[in-house]
Amino acid sequence: MTSPKISGTTSAAMLMSIGFSVLVPTGGARRRQGDWRQAYAQQVMGAAGAERARAAALGRRARSLGPRDGRLSPANAVLAADAFFARAVSPSAVEAYLKCPFAFYLRHILGIDVPDEPDELLEIEPIELGNLAHRILEDAYSQSGGARDAVLGALERAAADGFARAERDGVTGFPLAWQVLRGQLLDDLRHTVATDPSWHDGVLPADFERRFGYDDDWPVVEVPVGGRIVRFHGRIDRVDRSDDGRVRLVDYKSGKGTTEQRHVDKGLDVALPVYVLALVRRAELAGERPREVTALYRMVRRTGGFATVTLDVGPDGGLDAVRGQLGATLAVAVHGIEDGLYVRMPDYRGCDYCDAKGRCLADRYAYAVKKHDPALAPILGYQDGVVAPATAS
Repeated sequence: MTSPKISGTTSAAMLMSIGFSVLVPTGGARRRQGDWRQAYAQQVMGAAGAERARAAALGRRARSLGPRDGRLSPANAVLAADAFFARAVSPSAVEAYLKCPFAFYLRHILGIDVPDEPDELLEIEPIELGNLAHRILEDAYSQSGGARDAVLGALERAAADGFARAERDGVTGFPLAWQVLRGQLLDDLRHTVATDPSWHDGVLPADFERRFGYDDDWPVVEVPVGGRIVRFHGRIDRVDRSDDGRVRLVDYKSGKGTTEQRHVDKGLDVALPVYVLALVRRAELAGERPREVTALYRMVRRTGGFATVTLDVGPDGGLDAVRGQLGATLAVAVHGIEDGLYVRMPDYRGCDYCDAKGRCLADRYAYAVKKHDPALAPILGYQDGVVAPATAS
């Protein structure tokens, strides 16, 4: 019997007729519920479509993660992991996996970038505002010669240029909102410069947007994790130095800093430890030995209270502790990627700000059923602020 093709114009009477003939076939014996549902689906969708639907329904209720939850087959998992780790990666890419494996998969495995939205926005996007603040501070410090008053003077010029560029690029949103926000940002950056610790501790700005792991004199950072070497490249916003061998690595942040504080406090941060290792490796190659190394996030806006989140590297064994904490955190990401685990995580607190929101089709019911799968435990532990020592390599 040929299955009828059901279209949007199929009459309700025809569907009822199919359903009745499936439920009570010739001979009058009534089918069991599971049997008639499958038979009805085959009539409407065809045998192949019905089987796919049945597998999806069973997979949704299964306790363990499967291909419909974002878990790759072993062969595809190897291909994806080898392709990602074949090149030097940024600390932010690893952090992206630990936040949401599926969002990481879209961008860093499939290479899908977020398209520019043509709609006019009410105000500038947070990422654009953060990038603008970075550029203004970099220009002000690098063009001023390093003295406090000179930096403050250069800040006015750098801000005027940066604001004009943002307006030409059309990313500033409605004019009235932008007028208020640009005034606030300039005031915030003035405060950031005026309260810079460099003016009183003698560790002065010396290098800006310092690249490592590219074709320059700061080499790639290599961190062994199990049987794999994770290679990092990146940029450090600012490197401060003193005459007596102290070094401070500064990473500007335009947010509130709560996540950064939590990660540094619990030894879960990725970026600052990688920056420290980049500096140490460069010093080793140059035959130098910094007397004291500090890496920090500096909040440059009032929304973050101009806070500073500091990773201190002590003189005795401090570097070993940094390496150990970083290795434990990286092991969570490396093992998940090698396992092909790219699950959607609708309970994650950052979903509201995700570029894939509304398109990832996260299934809250299926996730609630499967979130106790042991494969998810390391990632959930990281998100809860705990990395088990057993995951370190």
